[in-house]
Amino acid sequence: MLTKETRMTSASRFANDLLSPVHRTIRMGMTKHLENMLTLDLPVSHIDAKDGLGFTPLELAVVKAAETPEFAHVLVRAGADITLPCLGYPNALLATVRRADFKLALFIVQEARPQVCKIVNDRDAEGLSPLLLVARFKAESHSPEAAFENSSEFNQEALCLALVACGAGVKMYTNAENLTTLHFAARHNVLALVERLIDEKADTNALDSRGWTPLHEAVMAGYLPDIVAALIVGGADPGIASRSGITPLGLAQGWQKLAEDGRLSYRGGTVTIDEADREVASREVNSLLSMLKSVSTTSEDKTTAEDSTTIEHSAPAEASTPAEASATSGDSDMAAD
Repeated sequence: MLTKETRMTSASRFANDLLSPVHRTIRMGMTKHLENMLTLDLPVSHIDAKDGLGFTPLELAVVKAAETPEFAHVLVRAGADITLPCLGYPNALLATVRRADFKLALFIVQEARPQVCKIVNDRDAEGLSPLLLVARFKAESHSPEAAFENSSEFNQEALCLALVACGAGVKMYTNAENLTTLHFAARHNVLALVERLIDEKADTNALDSRGWTPLHEAVMAGYLPDIVAALIVGGADPGIASRSGITPLGLAQGWQKLAEDGRLSYRGGTVTIDEADREVASREVNSLLSMLKSVSTTSEDKTTAEDSTTIEHSAPAEASTPAEASATSGDSDMAAD
């Protein structure tokens, strides 16, 4: 009976027996040789051929990309098909994003734009598009397969903007929590992306499964005055209440209590702040509150003015002459009959 190790060895031998010259070069780590090979009249079919285990050269290159991204660079420049399934994902772009290798994903977007535009809104098994995946990413939970610097904030922001430029849907939601890219951008303080999404007509008052808007996220994330200002300019309403009745203004008032008292009860726990930071925090929170309150007041005044105009338009016009008064009276009598 074959052991697991024997079966794996047999599979590797079978794969090696069916290796194309491109596969073999990548497995041997010969970057320069691969580049020279692809400048020759090598059959195009070799670039996307599968080995005995069903892997294309690009799939092998994506696996090695954290340490040796040159393999993937050479293949993409040579015309490797990034729309083919890759490492269990619908395409190479989703595979690189899932591995948190934003540096390689950005390279793919820049070098293979026509192909990227065709697949930019494809979703993975969780229903997430590349843009949603990149926007929701947190550095502290990056994939171990990718070098940390490849998933840096710079590459994350640049990749998001590049995906939007390729036609990524800015109004797409995640399947589970109903979050949009704007929710994530506000939560993670990515100002350039927030501004670009608003320019692309993203919904600044989109509701997630909790009834939270991007403005809720920005206020909850801490003191993000630039993000809050951008959202408000884009039409965000600080008076929208979540399913539990919390408004962005209410969240800001919670931050004010924390700054004043040095502690705040939240979700069964207690958040504290050092005495040395309370003065700065208080100043920033008061600025945030002023911003939100001014918008709330303006919205209330506008609503009041609209209600008043509606009442005036619905009321009968005051008669300017006796004849008009008589006519109006006659019409009223007829209506009564």
